[in-house]
Amino acid sequence: MYEALREALPLAEVITCERDAMATELEKAAAGARALGVCGGDGCVNAAAGVALRHGLPLAVLPGGDVNHFAYDIGVAEPRDLIRAVEEGGAVAVDVGRFTSPDDAGATGGGAEGIFLNTFGIAAHPELVRHRVHAGPSASVTGRPPSWPLSGYGGPRGSR
Repeated sequence: MYEALREALPLAEVITCERDAMATELEKAAAGARALGVCGGDGCVNAAAGVALRHGLPLAVLPGGDVNHFAYDIGVAEPRDLIRAVEEGGAVAVDVGRFTSPDDAGATGGGAEGIFLNTFGIAAHPELVRHRVHAGPSASVTGRPPSWPLSGYGGPRGSR
């Protein structure tokens, strides 16, 4: 995938990093960029969207996670979709929601703040995702457990 991007977009700098270094790498990349790109799932896309928003940059998204709601919703299912959009100057405007978590509220009354794009999970969905992540690798092609068995497991637990 990265080779196709490098060939089609030779001026783009492609940086790979581990998840724990992502916030730092996104900030460094945004400091000198005309656009910011990310390949990841919805969580990585949300992190990159926050950085792009703070720096006033357009965000290029490639699906690279388990579900990729956002990438698919904007019409990017594979690298050639993104490459075509960049070459043609295609873009879509999206709404950005902001939230403050009351769970992390401290003495000042302010909780953890964040943003979300087109999806925001409440009720059972975060519980399903948490169980899927903690279930570990399986015999699936991706090395991740399939989501349908965990839907049956997580649903009743998530509706407590």
